[in-house]
Amino acid sequence: MDGFDCVMAHVVETQPDAIQEYLKRACNSDKFYQREALLVVFEAFGGRMVIDKYKVILNLLNDQSTAVRTRSMKLLREVVSQQLDGWRMFVSAVGSCLKSKDHRVRREAVRLMRCNKEWAAAHAQQFTNMFSSQHEMSFVKIQCLKALGEVGPLPEACVPNIIEFLKATETRVLAAATMAITNAGINGAVLVPKLINAMDARELAGIKRKLMRFMHFHRDELGDLLLATLPEVMVLMNNEDSIVRRKAVQIVGAIARRLARMALSEFVVQAWDHVIRELCRALLDKNALVRKESCTTLGVIGTVRPDLIPVLYAKMVGKAKGHHLHSIIIWRCLSLQWGQFLPLSSGNNSTSSTKS
Repeated sequence: MDGFDCVMAHVVETQPDAIQEYLKRACNSDKFYQREALLVVFEAFGGRMVIDKYKVILNLLNDQSTAVRTRSMKLLREVVSQQLDGWRMFVSAVGSCLKSKDHRVRREAVRLMRCNKEWAAAHAQQFTNMFSSQHEMSFVKIQCLKALGEVGPLPEACVPNIIEFLKATETRVLAAATMAITNAGINGAVLVPKLINAMDARELAGIKRKLMRFMHFHRDELGDLLLATLPEVMVLMNNEDSIVRRKAVQIVGAIARRLARMALSEFVVQAWDHVIRELCRALLDKNALVRKESCTTLGVIGTVRPDLIPVLYAKMVGKAKGHHLHSIIIWRCLSLQWGQFLPLSSGNNSTSSTKS
């Protein structure tokens, strides 16, 4: 404690009646700055005093001054985060702040609710409605987006609004919206393919790359949720941006490794067919790094599932799609990884000759 805290602590211990009188006088003052100054006393002594004098805080939460109301909710963050006994006494008052006409009060109310996951989850539908509203302020929407990402997967109904946020011309809004998605962890990562596919093909290249890197970083944490993103990720393998395509191939590789450990079923068979077809097609990509990632992924699949090597080879040397083993580097890499010699043609000859 600093000097001021020591003095105030001494006053509270030795003159409780004087403190009580001060609280009553300041709380009923017609000057907002005196009521706001009252919060400084609470900040000096922390959450325990807030609980003990909860009636004063309840009055301040319903104050006419925006500054007093917002600072009261900032003060309550510590109380809610530490889950001090009695913090639920403020739930109703803070809930009414969500309906305030002042956007600063609504923003602080959402921020406060985010301090307790259970509390925020109970208002998830209200946050979704606020985020989807055309009349809500941007920074209130961002807090709602962060809250939704922290309590569970982001609702798909929010996708159009998130995309509009990502198209914002104001740098602060754009940065905050992107940060809200990335801060949501796997709850935000699972929505990335749908977001990117819904964006304009020639816009927001930097945001798309950042989101793909973010999803790739969380690919192992996504677990079975990753399988649900397969159709959308497949579309990303045809994206105009080479970095987006490369990350999509890497994510498909992670899905393939997960499929290899799953029991054979109709879903797995269909998924394998899509994965192998797209990876073989990516061997002909115009970007060398995309071809490299595709080759590496196919090598891993053949190593984990040797029984699929004939299927992989048939897909790569299909007459309808052209010859996918046109690259000596790819042919050599796959031959070494799979531990068997791969013919360079699909005809009767096992190898193809080249003239120097």
